[in-house]
Amino acid sequence: MDNEYAEIYKEHTLRSAFQPIISLPHRRAVGFEALIRASNADDSIYSPEELFSLPQSMSERLILDRLCRKVHIHNFTRQNTSGEWLFLNLDSVSLSIEKPKPGFMTELLSIAGIPPHRIVIEILESKIDDKGYILEIIKHFREMGCLIAIDDFGAGHSNFDRIWELSPDIVKLDRSLIYRAALEPKIKRILTGMISLIPVSYTHLTLPTIYSV
Repeated sequence: MDNEYAEIYKEHTLRSAFQPIISLPHRRAVGFEALIRASNADDSIYSPEELFSLPQSMSERLILDRLCRKVHIHNFTRQNTSGEWLFLNLDSVSLSIEKPKPGFMTELLSIAGIPPHRIVIEILESKIDDKGYILEIIKHFREMGCLIAIDDFGAGHSNFDRIWELSPDIVKLDRSLIYRAALEPKIKRILTGMISLIPVSYTHLTLPTIYSV
């Protein structure tokens, strides 16, 4: 992309890719999920899994997570958007262990000039261990004005108790669940029942709040 923003982490160049999140009723993209792309000096591409295996400690992993968010937010400001949401993955594991002081995202959004209500913070529900601290993080981002999304619900050991406790604005269903529902009538019925049980908040939203990407 023109005027691309990048950061360097351990000799790896970090760039952004943006995947559109489509609302079928509105027939348009309502947001974009930020995906990290990493390459080294000889242009070899590293997968996100390989990239996040590089940190030697949780403090380093938090630094990498913050660099990724910085890259995405600055690149998002360079896109031709008209109010769509930016979906940002949050490394809840490193956050819950390091417990940094709040303020990083507030300052970053202020510098980039993006209003918090256009940011959707994605949390992997299956990786949450310190529930109390995650609730504090969610409260912090909500007070900023951001929305909260639970990512990949329906994968692994997902459970409704945590969904009810976290009360997300958006629930993103796991891709494999959608794929199986399209092929198997039984799974489709189960999926319909699951959706009816998800207590999604409509307080801040004017668009449908359950998407799959």
